[in-house]
Amino acid sequence: MRVLGVDEFALLKGHTYATLLVDLEARRPIDVLPGRAAEPVAQWLADHPKVKIVCWDRASAYAEAAKQAAPQATQVADV
Repeated sequence: MRVLGVDEFALLKGHTYATLLVDLEARRPIDVLPGRAAEPVAQWLADHPKVKIVCWDRASAYAEAAKQAAPQATQVADV
């Protein structure tokens, strides 16, 4: 997988969140991580070094995760 989409969603609005990872080339979800912090995303990226592009929604935690664990990847922020 080369192009990864990262976004958070509410399991219980205002209380419980998770992070959805999507293979944007295949257009399918590939993983759900607990919470919306940088650490789980960084660990996932470290385990998947072939990611070349990370798309995220301007959440600073996801930018930090990509910077730490996937320095080879281009970051793209959606608007």
